Amino acid sequence: MQAIILATAQDLLTHHASDRDETDLSLDEVAACSGLSRHHLRAYYTSPDAIVRDLRHDSTSTRSTHALD
Repeated sequence: MQAIILATAQDLLTHHASDRDETDLSLDEVAACSGLSRHHLRAYYTSPDAIVRDLRHDSTSTRSTHALD
């Protein structure tokens, strides 16, 4: 499920950046676009910043320990 969340966030930040009014992600937006409830998303991430940190770490093939920040 974490892979789905990260893929959705990456897609929102790259492919849909021009369609967005804001540059920051919200948990609600990531949850809705990934087909998860906010409750399920929060089981993995409690902040958009933690998702972004994991995206950065994922690109270097190391998993962040910040998932539940």
